[in-house]
Amino acid sequence: MPRRLPWTGARTRSPTASWTPSWHGAPSSGPPRARAATGTAAPREVPLPGADRARRCSPQAQRAHPPLPRKHRGQPVNDPTASRAPDLQDVLRSRRRQEGRARRTPVLTDPRLDTALGRRVAVKAEFLQRAGSFKFRGIDNAVECLDPAAAARGVVIVSSGNAGQAAALSAALRGVRCTVVMGDDAVPTKVRAVRSLGATVVSAGTTTEDVFRTCDELVAEHGWTLLHPFDHPEVIAGHGSLSLEVLEDCPEVGTVVVPAGGGGLLASVGLVMKSLAPKVRVIGVQPVGSDAVRRSFAAGTPVALDRPAHSIADGLVLEQAGDLTCSLIGDYVDDVVVVDDEAICRAMELAWTALRVAVEPSAAASLAALMSTRWNGGLEVAVATGGNFDPALLAHVTSGGTAEAWMSRPAAPGAPLDPDH
Repeated sequence: MPRRLPWTGARTRSPTASWTPSWHGAPSSGPPRARAATGTAAPREVPLPGADRARRCSPQAQRAHPPLPRKHRGQPVNDPTASRAPDLQDVLRSRRRQEGRARRTPVLTDPRLDTALGRRVAVKAEFLQRAGSFKFRGIDNAVECLDPAAAARGVVIVSSGNAGQAAALSAALRGVRCTVVMGDDAVPTKVRAVRSLGATVVSAGTTTEDVFRTCDELVAEHGWTLLHPFDHPEVIAGHGSLSLEVLEDCPEVGTVVVPAGGGGLLASVGLVMKSLAPKVRVIGVQPVGSDAVRRSFAAGTPVALDRPAHSIADGLVLEQAGDLTCSLIGDYVDDVVVVDDEAICRAMELAWTALRVAVEPSAAASLAALMSTRWNGGLEVAVATGGNFDPALLAHVTSGGTAEAWMSRPAAPGAPLDPDH
């Protein structure tokens, strides 16, 4: 009978699973590099990045990436926990708190995927999570932690779609009123999904600053309780169950690749992995056009983009990451890399052809990183964060369509929200 992991009470697949696997740092014994005939370029091999904190926090790095003034990032008012960093115990408590609500999602493997990438890889299928993305784990934990008075006032959250759906579902399960502030260019399918869960959608411009400013104004006007979509300890702790499941289901894991927008999930994966399996590499990935987390990681301090963020991966589009997430990422993450939109489209296509799963562009970013880079030692796991997107995009990419063509189509990337809603 499989034994239970001491940190969670959840069962492993095998009674022989090890807490600190002996394979860490060992040379990869997987298949050789992909051949040109597979249609996928051979990935470059990189060693463990080493997390050179001194280099990233040096005066030279600070001058190259100076922090910009704090903009509207929607910190909850009078919330004493807003800047407290979560720890492993917070993660374990949140997992127990969410039993029966958050789904345990599978880790997918397939010989076709291994052949295409030239080694063994796996995909953590968070697109099968409730509300269609990993966001439900953290948002639901945050809603569960609200005191009765805060819940009674109703909640408001900023979202490009996934956090909004998670908040709407979590609020609906408890009979709490929910308002979601979204950009004018939000993907219409995500807007409809948020509304279908009973939430009110408010349109608020096209930039990160626009939507957070509007959210702040709504909090001030109506007294609603703000749910920060990523930069809050209870949200980060709630995401931690994902990493616990990876460790339980993949004891041979060597590298976890995580898409990052505001950095909440990446911070959580880093915290859990470095606490329980410190030799596991944690790699963040962002689109080239929306890389605030990467720049902040390099600078050793939160850095805002000096231009509007843009990408086909709408869930990762953000001009500035959070203070708390950047602090945790700096402490626990090994590296942050970037991929372009065309690579993201090809990764969506690969997920469909090799695994027969439909993932949104933000989720495909982790697979795109595996297509271009090989991290030696252990199983590489790509976290596929969600599956909420326009179905027409899947048809577009699987027929060879490009990101540029999709983004430049007349309706791209989404129609304006109905002003009556």
